[in-house]
Amino acid sequence: MSKELYETKQFKLTSGDEVICEVVQWNMDEETEIVVRKAMKLVMGETEGGNYRYYSFRPWMVYQENLQDFIILNAAHIVGIAQPVDSILIQYEEALISMQEMYENRETQATVTGNGDVNELTQKLRDHLKSIEEENDDKDSSDDNVLPFVDPKTLH
Repeated sequence: MSKELYETKQFKLTSGDEVICEVVQWNMDEETEIVVRKAMKLVMGETEGGNYRYYSFRPWMVYQENLQDFIILNAAHIVGIAQPVDSILIQYEEALISMQEMYENRETQATVTGNGDVNELTQKLRDHLKSIEEENDDKDSSDDNVLPFVDPKTLH
C-alpha cells in the first residue's frame, strides 16, 4: 500500500452513509467544511439467504469519479470518524483504480461520440422543452377536451 500525502478517513454521516476518502484540508477548530477527494461510499449487501454480508465501494457522488476532483463535506453532518482498517484500505485502493478507469472511459466516450460539446446539448434540451411547453399551451387553450359537468336540463 502506498503512503499518501493526505490522511484517509472513514466518516459515518447523518444520512447513514459511510464514506472513505482522503482529507485534503480540515481545520477542526475554525471551519465546518472539510475538503476531501477520492470519496467512496461503503455499501453493505447480504446474500439471498442472509447468511453472508459483503461490502462494496461506489463513488459517493455521481460524476465525481476523477481522483483529482475535490468535494466539500459539511462537518456538521458527520456522526463518527474512524481510521479505516488495513483490509478496507486495500479494497479502497482497488476501487479507486476502477473509479478512475470509469472516469477515463466516460471522458473518451464523450470525445469520440462528439457529446463533449455541452453547450450544444444544453441548447437541444432547451429547444425540446420549449416545444413540449408550446404543445401543452396549445392543448390548454382549446375547449375540445372539456366535458360538461352537469346538464342543466336533467334533474336527479
